[in-house]
Amino acid sequence: MSDESIERPQPRATTREGIAIEQLAVSALKKIIATSKSENREYGGVIHRHNITGEIRKTGPFKGDRDNHVDVAQGKPNWGCPENTTPVAWYHTHPVKERITATPQGVVRMTMEWDKFIEGDKVISDGNNMIGYMIDPDRQLWRYDPPPGFMLNGKWTTYAEDKGVWGKLQTRING
Repeated sequence: MSDESIERPQPRATTREGIAIEQLAVSALKKIIATSKSENREYGGVIHRHNITGEIRKTGPFKGDRDNHVDVAQGKPNWGCPENTTPVAWYHTHPVKERITATPQGVVRMTMEWDKFIEGDKVISDGNNMIGYMIDPDRQLWRYDPPPGFMLNGKWTTYAEDKGVWGKLQTRING
């Protein structure tokens, strides 16, 4: 077995701020996954840091409009976070493994990318240098760390060949 075939979980955060952010993300996701699954809707929000006190808080959870989309206010000024705060991460659910749709031609079963940080998720994280947290239907927690980058004309930019780091967190929510 090669080293590349061994699944390596994401290590837990190690800085004081990183630990606080991760704990808040895990807590928020733990509280909302059952509702997200029962309603077949994504839920999510943003974690932010107060610019003076350093306190870590969150917005949401906001209810998505379908099973594979939630608007966490990334298009609003400061991601909809309160004044004097800085968005530092975002979180969301992936509530379904498959979607079954009835059509005139028959039943269509589509497998969802429930255990992946999919392209739209990466765009949010990569384009804003924001760590992303996700929980899947099996209550497994995941974290995506965007690739390194730089500011260019006021916009966070990454090199095309750089990829973010994605993996299961070394914790799982039971129940």
